[in-house]
Amino acid sequence: MADFTPITVPVVSEPISYFRPSPLSAQFTALLPVLSAHIEAERDLAHVDRWDVAFIDWLAEAEQTRADLEAALNTLCETEVQRREDKPLLRMAMLTRMMLASEDAQEFLQLHSLPQRMPSMFRCAGDHPVAARTNLLLSEVLIRLDALASLPDYLDPIEVEAEAPVADSLAFAPAL
Repeated sequence: MADFTPITVPVVSEPISYFRPSPLSAQFTALLPVLSAHIEAERDLAHVDRWDVAFIDWLAEAEQTRADLEAALNTLCETEVQRREDKPLLRMAMLTRMMLASEDAQEFLQLHSLPQRMPSMFRCAGDHPVAARTNLLLSEVLIRLDALASLPDYLDPIEVEAEAPVADSLAFAPAL
């Protein structure tokens, strides 16, 4: 008699789970190239002389990409959350919108440091495919936000040094 040898994997009878995009996650995915285009347009603008003939075109392109980015963020922030994995995506979109609207370098730095200070607000718990895909999207946006912070229009190094607290200030005084 022959021995019984199963030839199928034991998990083959389990239901297949994969990532199904919600409207919010689909719009968030579409946000990534828009954010990248804005960063590239701002980089081009940062390295051009204002007296260059092409400056007007690069300025118009940068303004258009910023308008496209703001429109995409506004649409994304108005989208309804359908599952709990959408909440970190919505928070990241709101953070990005607030970073773009920030008035000074100090506010921009505080907003930029929020994902590091409160990681649970900008991450999705779990090891299922939806959480993995959501965390991948969030990490991609964080990379782009770091690139945005490297641009002089958003975070001018001279302005940051001027607004940095002095070591002798009360902010560094020991608590009593």
